[in-house]
Amino acid sequence: MNRVTKFFVSVVLTVALIGTAFVGDFAKAEGAQETVTAVFTAEKFVIGQGFLVEPKQVTLQQGSSIADLFKKVMDEEGYSYTASEGGGFYLEGINDADNGAATIPESITGLAGYLEDWEPNEDANLEEGDYTMFSGWMFSQNGETLDDLCSTVTVQDGDVIRLQFTLIWGSDIGLGDETWTGIPNAELADKEELIRTAANINSLENADEEIKTVYEKAIQALENYDATQQEIDEIYAKLKELESNPAEPSTKEPESIPAESGTKEPESAPAETSTKEPESAPAETSTKEPESTPAESSTKEPESAPAETSTKEPESAPAETSTKEPESTPAESSTKEPESTPAETSTKEPESTPAEVSTTTREGNEQTQGAIQTGAQNQNVAATTTANIAQKTTATDVTNSRLSVFKKSGKPKIKKITKKKSAKKAMIILKEKINGADGYQVRFYKTRKAAKKNKKAVAKIFYKKNKKKFTVSSTKIKNRKKLFVRTRAYCVNHGKKQYGKWSDSYTVQVVK
Repeated sequence: MNRVTKFFVSVVLTVALIGTAFVGDFAKAEGAQETVTAVFTAEKFVIGQGFLVEPKQVTLQQGSSIADLFKKVMDEEGYSYTASEGGGFYLEGINDADNGAATIPESITGLAGYLEDWEPNEDANLEEGDYTMFSGWMFSQNGETLDDLCSTVTVQDGDVIRLQFTLIWGSDIGLGDETWTGIPNAELADKEELIRTAANINSLENADEEIKTVYEKAIQALENYDATQQEIDEIYAKLKELESNPAEPSTKEPESIPAESGTKEPESAPAETSTKEPESAPAETSTKEPESTPAESSTKEPESAPAETSTKEPESAPAETSTKEPESTPAESSTKEPESTPAETSTKEPESTPAEVSTTTREGNEQTQGAIQTGAQNQNVAATTTANIAQKTTATDVTNSRLSVFKKSGKPKIKKITKKKSAKKAMIILKEKINGADGYQVRFYKTRKAAKKNKKAVAKIFYKKNKKKFTVSSTKIKNRKKLFVRTRAYCVNHGKKQYGKWSDSYTVQVVK
């Protein structure tokens, strides 16, 4: 009895263990099938280059982070990138993301005055510090700034994740922290819903031509940095309508459009043209032209012109002639001929009153004084213009002279660079300052190879004075164990920077 009981118990336990293992494997399989779908974009609107990655749907395992989403998209689109993952994923730049044709919208260039000194990117990589020292990549989730690193934020089903390049700490894309930067965020249209709908359309395999056309217009509206909310809402409504019933355009076109065009064109269009043109156009032309033009000319001309001539001429001219001629007939010839001769003076003096003489004298004096003042003003204007031209010429000569000296100067030679490990400042000492320079551009690199190629700079800083010893500051060089530096001088010529040659790379002495 005991043996039977033990056998039965062992069988039951074996079955239970097998069942537990099976259920566990089944649960794992079920868990692996749980996924979320999000929408992703990569945008370069602030430099006028549109989308790097157009709105697309991405399916991930549940629990994936925004960093996981980014990595998957970059792999699918064939882009490589640079990032630091110590303590969390931080995106530094995307390789081959800059097409070299940057056009910064005017609404950004005036924002807080931070883009006055922006300079073109020197390579095809789009990284932090390009164009301005405040630039970089920023993620947003459903239009909101991330509260933590993207590697710790989980993607939820239906999320719209936008990766945007910013020139001013996120203020130009509406994601800046005004309490920290002191710069108000740009007021931009809400584009999240249009992006989500565009991603849905982009996922369709067999979209008809009408949907494709509206989709292209939606992309253009999204890429427009200054697009208004009304423009976004209008294209969203149209795209949403086509998305809800994508089969209607393809069904109606072959049934209605060809039939209508084939039926109506021969029946209606030619008939109306042949009927209306001969009946209306010629009749109106032949009727209105002979009735109005000749009649008006024949009626108005004899009534008005002759009447005025016959009335005004005999009433005014003869009367004045008959009045003035008897009084001044002998002297009329001497009066009218020499208005500036002595005869005129002798004739007009007895006829004019003292008041008229004084008035004439005053008018003459005023004209004389006006002529004198005008001449003086012209002389002053001419003198001022000559002085301004002389000043501009002198300033141009000085600028050209200083620029000539600057161009003859060689590249900067670094004597020493020191920096504390925990500090964000570095002190640079040159062997000698560059003549004619207005300041220096300094770049920090993580490796000697990057410094030699002058690519993938950790920080790009401008120092706007020409000194032999100066200090630069950037949070991007803080807590770096090893850094390499290159610098070059620049001279401002007519509002534009003229750059000199880059110095050799120099290893920063990091001290504790």
